[in-house]
Amino acid sequence: MSKSLLDGKSTNTATSKVKSTIKQRKPRGSLSKEAIVDAAKTLLHEQGIDALSIRKIANVLDAGPMSIYSHFSTKQDIVFALVEDFVVRAHQKEHPVTDWQEWLYLTFVDIFTASANEPEYLMLMVSSNNIGVASKQVFDGAVVCLTDAGFSSVNAAVAFHKLLSFTLGAAMMRASLAKAENENESVVHGVMMGSQFNTSLRDIIVGLK
Repeated sequence: MSKSLLDGKSTNTATSKVKSTIKQRKPRGSLSKEAIVDAAKTLLHEQGIDALSIRKIANVLDAGPMSIYSHFSTKQDIVFALVEDFVVRAHQKEHPVTDWQEWLYLTFVDIFTASANEPEYLMLMVSSNNIGVASKQVFDGAVVCLTDAGFSSVNAAVAFHKLLSFTLGAAMMRASLAKAENENESVVHGVMMGSQFNTSLRDIIVGLK
């Protein structure tokens, strides 16, 4: 067989594969934001934050990258959507308690538990430069709770950030130490793992006023 015929056969094979791929891919506009976020969540859980790219998310969905760009302009927009989704899931519980200290305690225990169970979201929250609706609702709820308890609006905001910093910091340390193989200092390790988180959180809340 001549070289030209071999080249033609190779080109036809490659073209067939491309056509097959294009045919299998979902057409642009057939995807939803929810489907894209779900695919990103799958990648995040299975491969970590470094796996989040437009190309990999598109591959999970068996779609072309342009289908993703129809809904999200950048990868950072997807990160923002993931954070929003996480915050909503982390605050599904309602705590209809009248005592402001108990309300804060239950709310931040929820944050700690969710963050400790899904530590991959901790770095996402750090890297996200947007404050979404869900996150603002958590902040507003805490500020209302504190102002009702007699805090000024400024002091309420400071108290919220103090509690949030402690809670996320404890969850991050727990996530890091959970991977450690050696536990030479069991008492300190137990505290850092979060075994004393509830007690420490109550102490901080009592000390706010």
